[in-house]
Amino acid sequence: MKTQILSLLLLSTAFFLTTTTSQAQKVFRKSYIITNPNDTLRGDIRLPLKFVDKTNFSFRKNDDGEFKAISPQNIRVISTGIQYFVPKKISYDDKKELRFLEVLSTGAVSTYRLDKENYYIEKGDKMYHLTNSERKYVKGDGSTYTAYSKRYIGLLANAFRDEPQLKRQIRNTSFTSRSLIKISKKFSELACPGCPFTDYTQNIKHSVYFEPQAGISYASLTFQTSDDHITDLSPFAGINFRFSSSRNPNWTYITGLNYSSYKFEDIIRHSVNGPNENNYIKLSYSAFSIPLIVEYTFGNHKLQPSIRLGYNNVFVNYSEYSVGDLLIFDNSAFPRDMLSSQSTNFLNYQIGFLAGTGIRYRLNENSFLLLNGNFSFRIPSSNAQHLLDKQQTSSIDISLGYSFRIK
Repeated sequence: MKTQILSLLLLSTAFFLTTTTSQAQKVFRKSYIITNPNDTLRGDIRLPLKFVDKTNFSFRKNDDGEFKAISPQNIRVISTGIQYFVPKKISYDDKKELRFLEVLSTGAVSTYRLDKENYYIEKGDKMYHLTNSERKYVKGDGSTYTAYSKRYIGLLANAFRDEPQLKRQIRNTSFTSRSLIKISKKFSELACPGCPFTDYTQNIKHSVYFEPQAGISYASLTFQTSDDHITDLSPFAGINFRFSSSRNPNWTYITGLNYSSYKFEDIIRHSVNGPNENNYIKLSYSAFSIPLIVEYTFGNHKLQPSIRLGYNNVFVNYSEYSVGDLLIFDNSAFPRDMLSSQSTNFLNYQIGFLAGTGIRYRLNENSFLLLNGNFSFRIPSSNAQHLLDKQQTSSIDISLGYSFRIK
């Protein structure tokens, strides 16, 4: 049963990914564009998944239901309120072409990004293409190792040669947007004291959402060597905190505290310590769990489907348990009140993982209704000699919640 449930969840998740990934291209953001005739148009911009593969963006005016391609030749500025894009003629893939670049900073020099592998520094009328390509080498013993070209270091040294005191800082600059903005700012301060310097990544905002939730959990207890399951249906409740960035609003990180209680009682056949064992198990406990979840939400419409993966820490708060040895005579069970008790233990900490899907319904910019379905699987934190130390619990959890922004 557990294998069937897990297989069903994996198949449904795969189907969900297949059907929704094609919709990922439809992710869009509110924006405005300034055209070359200096007209300002407001609407929605659709950003490509890979900027290196797309020369054009797609834009839909507020009073138009259709997205249309916009090319760098006809646009001066694109703004989403968080990111700014401008057309620049750049060298890429051994040819020069006009591309939309994200503006990271402006000052005595300007810093741009095509993607995480291609940055550009503009100084005067010269554009420096910064790269840090990966190279693999084979040692004499046949093993391989990876090294990086660090070509961007030499280009930064050439671009900033007017300020030789930056040599050491340039050598220590990593190939990240934050480091490149930092070194550009330092050069601007030295080359043009008092001149304005703008870091456009400061527009990125980080949000925190508070999410109370409640639902039903269908749990199943078994052993690896058993086809039997003891099941329980019980409510649960909790509070979660969701963390998101305006730069990548579709990716969120979730943690919180959830409370649930379980009661398992039945006969189970297994082969944990020997063949054809029969035990009568009584186990009830309450637990607090602290999940660590990564979630991806598709689109930014009213209705937003999502998928998630996570790790779960389960702390048992109160437990009562017993294991009775069940003897079978002539295909009939020995009376339960005459069972011999078995020495056992039940650990207070369990570890597990979860995977699931959900739907968010946007009420406004700061609040949502939530419907989530998770599959979770957990085991005791150590595999000791007692029977209950070797049990494994899976559950399907369905919950309703409300999410509202607190920061």
